[in-house]
Amino acid sequence: MSKSGSLLAVVCLFLLAGCDSLVDCLDGDGPIFNKGTLNEGVLNEVYSDTVIASVDNEPRDDRFAYRFTLTGALPAGIQVRQTGRRLLFTGTATDSGDFPLTLFVTVDDGLSAFDSGLCYRSRTEDFVLRIREI
Repeated sequence: MSKSGSLLAVVCLFLLAGCDSLVDCLDGDGPIFNKGTLNEGVLNEVYSDTVIASVDNEPRDDRFAYRFTLTGALPAGIQVRQTGRRLLFTGTATDSGDFPLTLFVTVDDGLSAFDSGLCYRSRTEDFVLRIREI
């Protein structure tokens, strides 16, 4: 094969390999949350809700490591903990009102961005945890 033929073959392979990344971005491969709002709670009653993160258009969500960061003040009596892809809100709220929260998640599978099949690796979403009085 000539030098120009070899160069053309390398360019074609590079373009083909890059197509998968382009498709990943076209179909939105990246982390998403299963919901956009939190359940409303009632003052002095048991509260429970779960936000689940997954990778959109990825059938093997569990191969990724999920790291959550939550900013904002939770009402007194409500705790949050991460279990895998889930962020669990539980407890009994002793404060009422609206509690704005920002949830940030990053996913990682230990591969480079090119190899992971992800267009983007993080997502930020604003939530409000509303605790009402009876």
